[in-house]
Amino acid sequence: MKHAGLDSQPFYGWYVALGVGLTAFIAWGAGFYQLGVFVHAFHDEHGWGLTELSLGTTLFYIIVGLASLVTGRLIDRYNPRRVLITGSLVLAAGVLLYGQATALWHVYLADAVLAAGFAGTSTLVLGAIVGRWFRRRRAFVMTLALSGAPLGALALVPASTLLINRYGIQDASYIMAAAALAIVLPIALFLIEDDPASRGLNLDGDAQPPGKQAVVEDAVWNARSAAATSVWQLLTLSFALIMLCQVAYLVHQIAFLSPIVGAGRASLFVSITGAAGIAGRFAGGLGDQYPKHLMLACYCLLQAAGVLLAAMTTEPALLMVAAALVGFTMGNTVALQPVLMAERFGMRSYGTVFGPASLLTQFGAAVGLTLVGFLAEQTGSYATPFAITGGLAVVAALAAALSGQVALRPSPQIPATA
Repeated sequence: MKHAGLDSQPFYGWYVALGVGLTAFIAWGAGFYQLGVFVHAFHDEHGWGLTELSLGTTLFYIIVGLASLVTGRLIDRYNPRRVLITGSLVLAAGVLLYGQATALWHVYLADAVLAAGFAGTSTLVLGAIVGRWFRRRRAFVMTLALSGAPLGALALVPASTLLINRYGIQDASYIMAAAALAIVLPIALFLIEDDPASRGLNLDGDAQPPGKQAVVEDAVWNARSAAATSVWQLLTLSFALIMLCQVAYLVHQIAFLSPIVGAGRASLFVSITGAAGIAGRFAGGLGDQYPKHLMLACYCLLQAAGVLLAAMTTEPALLMVAAALVGFTMGNTVALQPVLMAERFGMRSYGTVFGPASLLTQFGAAVGLTLVGFLAEQTGSYATPFAITGGLAVVAALAAALSGQVALRPSPQIPATA
């Protein structure tokens, strides 16, 4: 798409989308996916128990959710670019703190700081940036930009493991923190801009304003009025349940597969999940062609099928299919969350509305990984916990489908300038 009036120049929003993708690469690759790397590194170096170290992972999800409440309000009060600048600094500080850990509580502190930084550099903030630049192609651009997340895992997890093995935890943390800051901070400072108006453009680079859609874009909601609507409740229920299912499967995937296929082959299945996640990004544009709530419902059903299949079989070929189904859907179920909130509630109050939903979503993820681990220990297998979480993914699909069938009540206040 071209810049209005300057056909030789691409719409600047595509440069912003590139910056969002690079940020996702770092946020997930150097932040989120490093949790497991450091858990095993601290276990090997200090002998700390995996159970105790894993509590930090649960803390991470809880802090991300709590930080999202603050982050959402800051996005609306100031702008997502300022939040991203702060988030990049905090994310790098979290990585750096791992290198200073000499006691278990130091690891928990690093987990908490990293979580706050992740909240300021991931879905909530990146969705706000994309939403302010795109409307018609939000689902496609958001899904495309979040492709940086699995790419970050594929590139940075092996790199950080190599650094830790070669230089030790402390020096590796210095290198990783410096690299993260060197990439994200310049993007936030010099590439990301608040919205198209800063360059005299409209959403999608259109020459004309979006017409009656501006009423939705400029709608004003507070957290309480949004949470009172059936739309918000159904969407949030869907988000929380699908993340409960998804995170539980991903965190426990190796532990689930190792007794069945062996530890060596289990890593192959994880790679299949990651590769399918990248392939699934190519289906992201469907969210712009079909109703987004129905697309989310379809992805939830596909993920439910994958997890339920994993619960019912020990056949390696079928387990590969299950791993691919979960991987194919995981990126799109995340990317559609900010897009759906923006579509139904507008961008004016996006952070205020989506922040509390993110809190409950992260809480669902934390509950899921803990619940599945507990039930697996009690029953001696992952069949029962995966059957339960797969069933909850079906409920998530139903909630997503129903969210598009109800109107927003009470109606939001519309600014006089809208």
